[in-house]
Amino acid sequence: MQNAQDVARYLLVTQDPNGERITNLKLQKLVYFAQGFYLGWRGRPLFSESIKAWAHGPVVPALWHEYRQYGSNPLPLPTSPPSGFTSDERAVLDSVTRAYGGYSAWDLREITHREPPWVEAFNRPGGPGAIAHSALEAQYKGRVQAPTEGG
Repeated sequence: MQNAQDVARYLLVTQDPNGERITNLKLQKLVYFAQGFYLGWRGRPLFSESIKAWAHGPVVPALWHEYRQYGSNPLPLPTSPPSGFTSDERAVLDSVTRAYGGYSAWDLREITHREPPWVEAFNRPGGPGAIAHSALEAQYKGRVQAPTEGG
């Protein structure tokens, strides 16, 4: 199992060089979709860190803190891609980049705000909490086909 930091670095390294650069807000949403796609396809998490339902959508708190000094500016590119990803993991991450990488951070925020996993976790009695893996898996299980590498 990967960690959220390695997933984030992979997404940053493989972003479309001609597209909008990834900000912290956009990265949080891409990581959320990666976890959802992987749970929907494989039935197990891609990374172990929890995703919290914050006001601007799903957030991995450790990632948010790591990149918060950049505010809404584009995040720096890692010097090298993380290693150790399986072909299944790379296929899911590449699928997420193809499906959602062209959206703006605010568009992705709006998409996540309409999805039951975030809505349920954000409106939980007692205040917002973690987004359940079971909710993400249910959201994406029927919508995700087995990704294919390279297209």
